[in-house]
Amino acid sequence: MVVNPETDIVVTPEALSTAGAVSYWRAGGNISIAALSKAWEEAGLDMALLRKEPEPETALRRATLDLADRVSIVINSKEAERRTLVRPCQEVSTWAIVEEIVEEDSAPRYTTLAIVSFVNDKPHVEQIGGSNEQTADIEKRVLVGFHAQQGLFDPADITGWLVKLAYKTCKAVTLRDSGGVYFIPRPAMEFWNKAANVIETVSHKNHKVFRIPAMKNAEAVEAIVDAVTAEAEQVAKQIDDQVNAGLGARALETRKAAVNELLAKIASYEELVGQQLKVRERVESLGAAVAAAALASMVSDGEGAAA
Repeated sequence: MVVNPETDIVVTPEALSTAGAVSYWRAGGNISIAALSKAWEEAGLDMALLRKEPEPETALRRATLDLADRVSIVINSKEAERRTLVRPCQEVSTWAIVEEIVEEDSAPRYTTLAIVSFVNDKPHVEQIGGSNEQTADIEKRVLVGFHAQQGLFDPADITGWLVKLAYKTCKAVTLRDSGGVYFIPRPAMEFWNKAANVIETVSHKNHKVFRIPAMKNAEAVEAIVDAVTAEAEQVAKQIDDQVNAGLGARALETRKAAVNELLAKIASYEELVGQQLKVRERVESLGAAVAAAALASMVSDGEGAAA
């Protein structure tokens, strides 16, 4: 490469003063659990951070919902449409498989073909108004789909997992009130890049995790401080409301731990942006109130035991 010193400026990645990255993602298609687990381990990532496999009931629900379809048919020399509808029942993990026949100039006709449920930890198909052939086809498709779904993560699994990784593992903050766009601080970028690359590779780019470097300038610092402050205020209000509502000693100890975790997160961002955040005082005051409430609860419990 020829560089003209008068017109070209070359900036190496090492010279960039980044605070981290703005990250968001697009999900599409299922991902093999086995393939993701293998790639995750090969990347040297903590296996404890992998998402748990979907529950069997979830796999059955997804397999059952896949039965829904529509096909064109001919009735009395006229075109019609046959739809297979999946309707949830009042019972947990139970669905009715309904056939809808739609003919021109006629009201739709409905027939409940079968009931799919989860009995003794296994899919169960009960014949209702369908023929033996229809019931056998439903049962076959449900079982095949159920076993396939047990080895897959769907897009919702991955997006929910990414949010958890961003918040819990990377100490990210959301840059939008509705979520969807997150700031990943610089210390977490090595992990985030590895995790994102694994997901993209295993999904054959059907899942894409965008990472835009956030330069450490005045606007970036303002956005980061605003996001951290908003999150801290929201968490502090929730804890404050819970303490005021009255909590037992064990619950108060849990809230103390939550406050300390929040303070640690604030401290990490203060180091990142090079300034103390005003919200720190609010959270420290809350921590003192929670500690006082916990102490009072312990004293009260002790007096009750003595009595």
